[in-house]
Amino acid sequence: MSEKIGPYMTAVRIPCTPMDIWMIDDSNGRALATVEWYPKWRQWTLSDIQPDAVFSADCLASLATWMEDLCKS
Repeated sequence: MSEKIGPYMTAVRIPCTPMDIWMIDDSNGRALATVEWYPKWRQWTLSDIQPDAVFSADCLASLATWMEDLCKS
């Protein structure tokens, strides 16, 4: 399963136990980072960011909105 995040990113769901992990890819399909559930904070977090990944403010805003929606579901 995948979901579009803004105009330039896609989240690809990777089923895991106990919570799924989402791989965040750019528009060319290149992995940028992962989004994982962080139990201590009880929210989704951005992690494993690739060293050459670059995010604009618009991309970060789209990603933050998508992560907030994940928390609601």
